Amino acid sequence: GLDTGDIIDIVETDILPGETTGQLFERMAVLGGETIVPVLTRWVNGEIVATPQDDTMATHTAKITKEMGQIDWS
Repeated sequence: GLDTGDIIDIVETDILPGETTGQLFERMAVLGGETIVPVLTRWVNGEIVATPQDDTMATHTAKITKEMGQIDWS
């Protein structure tokens, strides 16, 4: 499934007051870029123990279709 692999690192960040989706996306992209090299270095050096995700905490939804994106302007 999507995003079902083991966890090798977690970085938490707050959603700032008034922050737009675009601003959050940009900030998370920078955070990911800052995080990936140290994490991969630790992984290659065998310093990370992967943690399986808790499947009981998973949420599920129906497949999103193109029709669901249509707006009824009437």
